[in-house]
Amino acid sequence: MTSAPRPSPQLDLEQCVAQFSTRYDHIYPRVLALISLSVKYPVLGDIAHLFAIKIDRVHCRGRFLEVMEEVHQDSLEEFSAALFDKYGRLNFDVVDHEYMKGSGVWNGYCRIGRTPYFACAPNNTRPSRMLAASDDVPAHQYLGPPGPPSMSTASDKDLAAHYPVHVIIAASALSVVAQALGAAHRRISGAATVNEQVIGQLIFTGYENDAAAVRRRDEDGLSPLHLAAQLLHLRAINALLSLPRDTGVHEDLHTRENANGDSPLESCEHMVRDEGQLMETVWRKWDGYPEHALNVVLTLRRAAGERIEEKDEEYIRKRKRGCTCGQCVAGWLSPRIKCRLFVTAEMFHDVMDACKPTFVSRRPLDPKLCGWCSAVDYIPAHVWPGLYKSFYQAYRLVVIAVAHVLGKPGDRCLPLPRVVPSALLSGEVKHYADHWSQDRAQFFFDKGGRVEYALNYITDVALDQSPLGDGWSDEIREDDEEWNALPKCTNDLAFVMARQQLGLDPSQKWGPYYFPWDMTGEVHMDDDDDNDDMLE
Repeated sequence: MTSAPRPSPQLDLEQCVAQFSTRYDHIYPRVLALISLSVKYPVLGDIAHLFAIKIDRVHCRGRFLEVMEEVHQDSLEEFSAALFDKYGRLNFDVVDHEYMKGSGVWNGYCRIGRTPYFACAPNNTRPSRMLAASDDVPAHQYLGPPGPPSMSTASDKDLAAHYPVHVIIAASALSVVAQALGAAHRRISGAATVNEQVIGQLIFTGYENDAAAVRRRDEDGLSPLHLAAQLLHLRAINALLSLPRDTGVHEDLHTRENANGDSPLESCEHMVRDEGQLMETVWRKWDGYPEHALNVVLTLRRAAGERIEEKDEEYIRKRKRGCTCGQCVAGWLSPRIKCRLFVTAEMFHDVMDACKPTFVSRRPLDPKLCGWCSAVDYIPAHVWPGLYKSFYQAYRLVVIAVAHVLGKPGDRCLPLPRVVPSALLSGEVKHYADHWSQDRAQFFFDKGGRVEYALNYITDVALDQSPLGDGWSDEIREDDEEWNALPKCTNDLAFVMARQQLGLDPSQKWGPYYFPWDMTGEVHMDDDDDNDDMLE
């Protein structure tokens, strides 16, 4: 017979010693820090450990998810992808999604939306503090229907028997991929393909043979309509929606009973956004959403009952580059990012005067006399031999010319490299700058200057002052009625896309260059192309 366990000794908290330590990530030390707490007790030694990860999103500069992925911690990557976008801001889903936002007041140590994660706000006045734990919403969970064959492990025969419409849609999508890859890849991984042109007839035949199949859900809760939306398969979507109303397919337009908690439209939009984000992350550039994907979104919106007045072509043109406010110039320059760039260009035209370097008459700028002028950091080394005082004054003119173009109405406000010189040389900016002259403006270009240097300077400073940087520009506008009246858009912080559209090729290296100078002022180029301040 065993004796009863002895009771644990009572601990005197006054004798506990807490020790903190901080270890910074070796790749991204300015972004990630591992904080550990250990509690020691006399005789017993270590009695408790607590670990936390501190993430400083400011230094990610639009690469938040990419950084989290490179850390190679699955739990951290899953956490980041579930809650944040590439800027480190909370995902739309946990803030505004009709279902996934959950209680909507989740900061008082409540669940964040319907995710498995919790958040705590120290501010006792937050609405979340009024929400009892018992009233918090549960995490989204989909257990699936009992007994269906697994889509990943079942035989082709079983899948075709139980999910005939799913199989038709998936096979048709494979056919499209096979055609894109070429004749040598007509069969992908041995999977049978279906000609996309006959998808409508095949779905109707599947419906006639098994009417329930057009709404049957797979193990993840995806109906055929959800699957077609995820695959951006417009022909399959139209075929399903053209079936008789009594099939109930149209009811699936509003159903979220699946693993992701998405309606077909939301599944489609997630897929489109994820593909765009992947392209921007991998290739550092993004050419906009494919037209066929936006056609799918438009079709599902109308089918769900949304009234869209615009013609298809206009709808697609406005949203190709991610615009959600409907007011982005050329589909990418939102009113807010336009305002950021305009204010920055105007302000730093003046800053360049107040902080101008010290020039020696008729000689290029001595690096030792740069002072606090950050603008010259955006001029590459090969141009410095021509960086005279006249060049610098013309550089200021280019900056104010960018502001002048941004202030124009409609599509004329795009400060493209081919547009700004015209505004500069024609004298449009002479009322903004008393130091303007055509010869002085031309001097900038004659000595190797490019509009892109000014655009790079302006966009970089605007980014640093935005919420992706120190947030200063938004703090000072907090009570600005004109700013607050501007519509919000997903493109409001899309500096990567804005730079690309303004001609700043992401495959090239742009300033600030931060050249190391020797005592003679000679430039020594650094072969290291890594200009990422997250590594500092």
